[in-house]
Amino acid sequence: AETSVNTNVQALVGDNAIFGNGDLGVYADLTPVLHASASGGAGAGLYGANAAVAGASNTSTLLASIGNDVVLPSGNVAIMAASSTDQNSSAEGITVGGILAVGAADSTSTSNITSTASLGDGNGSEAATSGNLTITATGKDTNDASSTAGSGGLIAGNASLATTASTSTTKATVGQNLDLDKLANFSLVAMHTTNYGGPANSINAAAVGASGANVNNNQSSTADPAPVSTTAASIGNGSKIETQGDLHVEAQSQFASDSNNQGATGGAGGIAVGNAAGVATTLTANNTTTIGTGVTLAAGLNPLYAT
Repeated sequence: AETSVNTNVQALVGDNAIFGNGDLGVYADLTPVLHASASGGAGAGLYGANAAVAGASNTSTLLASIGNDVVLPSGNVAIMAASSTDQNSSAEGITVGGILAVGAADSTSTSNITSTASLGDGNGSEAATSGNLTITATGKDTNDASSTAGSGGLIAGNASLATTASTSTTKATVGQNLDLDKLANFSLVAMHTTNYGGPANSINAAAVGASGANVNNNQSSTADPAPVSTTAASIGNGSKIETQGDLHVEAQSQFASDSNNQGATGGAGGIAVGNAAGVATTLTANNTTTIGTGVTLAAGLNPLYAT
């Protein structure tokens, strides 16, 4: 059983737009929930194929953006891209005997999400907001995979395998040559959270030549093309950002195992040339904040003296 989503969500303000008084909000949201389940039937003499295979995958893009050379309104401006995805897969092999060469139960849950919130370039002379300017890109991906091997023999493969993987790119950006020198407060945040869980159980399966139960959680590095959690907050060359209150720039990744992360349980039966149970978890983040050349940043200014 396989289920997948590939979505492109956009909320856009085009180039050269002109706003007057009031507030402006540009919001893009993504909240899919995916579930895939598979069960292997009873029988014997199954060769070269999994008894039960389930996969849930999400590859989506999210963008909230204000274009170039835009005259912002006088009030508060918020640009927000927020995604929250949930991928869940479960595979159960039931009373299958005589299985050779591959796993009896195999479940995989993956996500590859790009979320961007951006304010485009200026020419240094556009009128700008005197309220709060907030540019935020956030992502939360939950990947759970569970597998249970049914009773029976297994040779040269995992009786039960659960795999999760998360790739994410979360960016909040401010363009070049913007004159934002009368702001009340400024916030530029890129933040991503990865939750994962993967129980694998082969309590009723025997194996020869490989592990009885394996859990792989890979939310990892920049290797080719392994999953990576990337967050980036950036301000382009020549922009001026001055506030009467706070000025906040942040890029952050968070990882957490959820209540479904119950590990691997190897079961009764003969295990030869391999571990009865194994769990491998790899977590790597790439977080950057970038301030371009010729950028002016100032906070807590008296509005009488702001430039």
